[in-house]
Amino acid sequence: MSIRTLWLPILVLLLFAACLPVKYALDNLPDQQLYFGSGGGFSGASKEYLVLHNGQVYLFELGVHKQDTFELQTIPRPEARKLFMQLDSLRLHKYDFVYPGNMRYYIRETDAQTDHTIQWGDPRWDVRSDVVQFYQELTALMENRKVISDFKEENKKPKDPW
Repeated sequence: MSIRTLWLPILVLLLFAACLPVKYALDNLPDQQLYFGSGGGFSGASKEYLVLHNGQVYLFELGVHKQDTFELQTIPRPEARKLFMQLDSLRLHKYDFVYPGNMRYYIRETDAQTDHTIQWGDPRWDVRSDVVQFYQELTALMENRKVISDFKEENKKPKDPW
């Protein structure tokens, strides 16, 4: 076989490889991130999700004597792009709202220039309805999402000897 007959399959293979989505590790995340979650109440436990623009999803569960991290089944890339477009349209970085209650709910966005969190839960203060709707959409999207990696053992810190 000559190189002339192999150039097309090689080119197709290279183009296919370039189109594969990038997979991020927890210690090497992109600038743009979407966090959301809830916590508080009697137990003080919290559940936080991290969504990346490529569709990767992480779950962090925190509680008394508990700190677990899971990678969940990815969101399709077009749907993840849609979420980030919705997040941009909310302009949360211009919305200062920090009124947590006994139970708190939050959305946090980060990128190269911004790290902004809004929190709500205090019944005396109403958060914008479009924010609540976005939060509900996010939580509904996470329902029944399967765990694909458990980082439980990797995240355990050695106990402080003092």
